Amino acid sequence: MFVIGTAGHVDHGKSTLVTALSGIDPDRLPEEKARGMTIDLGFAWMALPDGREIGIVDVPGHERFVKNMIAGVGGIDAVLFVVAADDGWMPQSQEHLEILELLGVSGGIVVLTKTDVASADWVEMVEQDLRAKLTGTFLAEAPVIRTIASQGVGISELKAEIVKLLSVVSARQDKGKPRLFIDRVFTLAGKGTVVTGTLTGGSFNKGEKVEVLPLRKEYRIRSLQTHKKELETGQPGSRLALNLADVEKVKLSRGNVLVRPGDGLLTSRLAARVRVLAPSRFGLKDNQQYLFVLGTQEVLGYVSLFDKKEIAPDREDWAVFRFKEPICAYYLDRFIVRLPSPGLTLGGGKVYDSFFPSPVRKESEGGLETLLAGTPEAWVRFRLGKKFSLSVGELAMGTFFSSVELQKVVELLQEQNKVEYLGERLVRGDRLEEVSILLKAFISDYQKKFPSRPGLRMAEAGKLLGIAEEEGFLVCEHLASFDEYKKRGPFISENGFEPALTDSQKSIAQELLERLRFERQNQAAKGGAVQSEAEKEVLRFLVYSGQVVEVATDFFLPKSDFEKLAGQVKSLIQSEGRISAARFRDFLGSSRKLVIPLLEKMDALGITRRVGDERVLAE
Repeated sequence: MFVIGTAGHVDHGKSTLVTALSGIDPDRLPEEKARGMTIDLGFAWMALPDGREIGIVDVPGHERFVKNMIAGVGGIDAVLFVVAADDGWMPQSQEHLEILELLGVSGGIVVLTKTDVASADWVEMVEQDLRAKLTGTFLAEAPVIRTIASQGVGISELKAEIVKLLSVVSARQDKGKPRLFIDRVFTLAGKGTVVTGTLTGGSFNKGEKVEVLPLRKEYRIRSLQTHKKELETGQPGSRLALNLADVEKVKLSRGNVLVRPGDGLLTSRLAARVRVLAPSRFGLKDNQQYLFVLGTQEVLGYVSLFDKKEIAPDREDWAVFRFKEPICAYYLDRFIVRLPSPGLTLGGGKVYDSFFPSPVRKESEGGLETLLAGTPEAWVRFRLGKKFSLSVGELAMGTFFSSVELQKVVELLQEQNKVEYLGERLVRGDRLEEVSILLKAFISDYQKKFPSRPGLRMAEAGKLLGIAEEEGFLVCEHLASFDEYKKRGPFISENGFEPALTDSQKSIAQELLERLRFERQNQAAKGGAVQSEAEKEVLRFLVYSGQVVEVATDFFLPKSDFEKLAGQVKSLIQSEGRISAARFRDFLGSSRKLVIPLLEKMDALGITRRVGDERVLAE
């Protein structure tokens, strides 16, 4: 389906033209009827001669309502650019044309209205002037249709031109990522809240849930309509009315965005390419506040420039916007920048990076050039250049590229050895090689520094490499997939490496094993405390190598002692059926300080099982 919009100066007959085309008066507000002037967006639809139906968005022409105009033309496929024959080219004609070009509208028809109130020579002169004004714009070769809308003159010719125009306009594709900028919210008796907008990126189905941004609230679609016809599925490119269940009208407003739950990206800062209009009296100044308009979203924010104080009129450059409220913005979304006061359109551009970090530095600008290509491959390369690893789901965030498009790019880059999978995460091949070399060096240094340890603890790899802990584990797994490295529980080491004590550590080990004997600890009634760092290092080795059992914090026993005690517990329970901690304490002539942790350790190892205050043998 397609949606066309109107544009042009105030009182040039846009709404009258829509009524003549569709039979629907788009002016719905009492104030609009009273003043004879469009104030807010109006909506209609029409049947074309070839049988297709298209939606129409009628926009206000007055300079005070330019924000409403921008909200209306953001989702159109083509424009009817309206100029009245008696007035000719006017200020809002120019501003509307500039906005259309900034938003990337590429097709349209010029409609010359009110040709009955001017002489033939004047109409001819106005048309020639239009041609001159439109030179170099997307409307330079557009047909000009002369009309008298109130009498139906030229309407059939205009409809025929609309058919021709839409025959070369690409239909909106279903990327599996539906998004709808809400442009109207109202209530219907017996139905509740209804929202309208133009759907892009995918389909919405009756009965499914949608998420409202930036509210992060989920609601069910009770029903769907387009052109007052009930639908089971709303297709991309269509004007939709969605009746949402269990929501109050006051909670929603123009500027909210509908997406599938979990699909929508909210950002408070983004990098964009901005063009300041040539006729503008002002440039885009660093650290100044502007009104940022994307779809129906309007939010105030400050701009940061990389290495200059201003983007001058008729110039284009990179800028970073920092918003006071989060907005939904995707890669290649088009936007408009306006001065809050006075209300003037300054320029506009495209969003390139919705994940831009802080602070803004000149060196951060370079990588953005990759994104200018506007392709799925450019997006994948850029995102994997900024993050060490990404899941496919994370890679899809912030863009309308479908999972199929992204997967094709990933497969191609895999064939070229430019990306690899680490588990279910993607990482650039050169980055993986870089951190693998670093990790190898860390492992080698660690083994030399701590020869008695079983290797580098994998949980520490991420911190050493400057990546997330989970990513560090994945790099260790990758390294261990080669013969040169191996995992030992939570550790990783070179394959030929075996932990061993130095000669000086061996003497410490002998002294420790003697000091940790149960008889000695029982006599001391305070456990075999380990004091020095050298002793702690040796103790780690003794525990890892199985020569010592860690019963509890600060309570260690030689393996032979622990096995002897476990055997005594078993024998005692076998003879008595069950024992209490007090019974075992008396049996050993020990204290609760040692007996309780001993029994708890045996419970943990499945030797005994606690029943109330007593122990029985575990099954």
